[in-house]
Amino acid sequence: MTDGDTIQNALRSLVDAFNNHDLDCITDFLDEDCVLEICRDPKPFGSHSVGHEAVRKGLAPRFEGLPDAGYSDDSHFVDDDSGMSHWTLTGTRLSGERIEVPGCEF
Repeated sequence: MTDGDTIQNALRSLVDAFNNHDLDCITDFLDEDCVLEICRDPKPFGSHSVGHEAVRKGLAPRFEGLPDAGYSDDSHFVDDDSGMSHWTLTGTRLSGERIEVPGCEF
């Protein structure tokens, strides 16, 4: 298995962790100084969280507000030791509104 295959497998496993709404497993994939930026936020320019605990706190409302959140149609790209995932987030807000939005992780 090449390093690229290893990274692709890790990216697929990360999507699985998101689909399982497993915040501990998600942060296990991330460096301690990881950054989460969410553009859909009431603050100008969105939210910016750094580190495991801040990222966990930043992601928790997504699963609370979209209890059936799911990530599908994922594709993964690897260049050297870097990877990117692209996916579609679907779910139903607590208000009953259904959403479907594209997203990505680097």
